[in-house]
Amino acid sequence: MAEKSFADISILVVEDGMFSRNVLVKVLDGMGPGKVKHALNGEMALKMLFEVEKPFDLIITDIMMPGMDGFDLVQRIRWGEAPGHEKVPVIVLTGKDPQKNEERSQQFDIAAFLVKPPRPDELRAAIEQALNL
Repeated sequence: MAEKSFADISILVVEDGMFSRNVLVKVLDGMGPGKVKHALNGEMALKMLFEVEKPFDLIITDIMMPGMDGFDLVQRIRWGEAPGHEKVPVIVLTGKDPQKNEERSQQFDIAAFLVKPPRPDELRAAIEQALNL
C-alpha cells in the first residue's frame, strides 16, 4: 500500500464559531489536503461521520461548543457512534482554559491539543504528526 500524502487526506473541522471555522478551513485549504469538510457542532459532525462512505482521516474539533462539546463528540466517536472513525486521530482546539482542557484531552486519546488560533506551521506539524506523514 502506498504511503499517504498530504494531498490524499480528508479532514472534518468541527467549529461553531463562524469566523474561527472560516479561518481554519481557509488555512487548511491552503495546505492542500484532498478534502476539507466542516460541521457547525457536535451533533452535525456525528451525523456527517455516520453518513460518509469513506471515513475521514482526521478530525479537528473545537472543545467549547453549545450542546455537545468537543470532548463529548470525541467520546461518542471512540465508543463507536460513528462507525469506521473509532481510531481516527483527533486534534482539539480551545481558546479558554488551555491547561485544564489539555489535561482533560489526555483522557480521550487526542493526537494533538492546540490553542486557538493555531499558527499554520503549528497546525500542519500537528496534522503531519497525527497522521504520520
